[in-house]
Amino acid sequence: MNDDIDSPDKIAAAIQRLEELKAARAEGRPEAGTAYDRVERVFADPATNEIIQRQAEAQARIAKAPRKAKPRATKSQKATPPIPTRFYVITDKARGGHPGAVSEDHYYIVKGEWAFLTDVNGVELGQSRKHFGNPLYVARAMVRDKLNARAPGPNHDPIRYPATGWR
Repeated sequence: MNDDIDSPDKIAAAIQRLEELKAARAEGRPEAGTAYDRVERVFADPATNEIIQRQAEAQARIAKAPRKAKPRATKSQKATPPIPTRFYVITDKARGGHPGAVSEDHYYIVKGEWAFLTDVNGVELGQSRKHFGNPLYVARAMVRDKLNARAPGPNHDPIRYPATGWR
């Protein structure tokens, strides 16, 4: 016979050993459906039980001592941020058949003597100037300077596509 294949006698002996091990293990533990008839319960008297006594003493201490609120740390009153003011700038006047041009949705805030260009949330865009009167004039001048800073020429103009005729 081949060594890889066990004889029927060897297989029967191995099964017999496994059955014996299974029976030995089953003797050591109760079956799954076994219910215990009695459970020993001991009730502690509150006067003699140390845990209950300590808990009662702690509750009595808490009840006697008034609760004191911790003083709150004083918060410094932060100044409310300035609300951005919306404005527009006329970038090209109307002439003849040309309607002109307007740059919209610009915002500015004033802090002391300074006017700052901001976005809609009041975040400064980095440009500021000292104003000597009306900060709106200064804000408009800053936007005009920003728009005029774009160099004219073929690389800075908008792309003009030839008419395709489909529109």
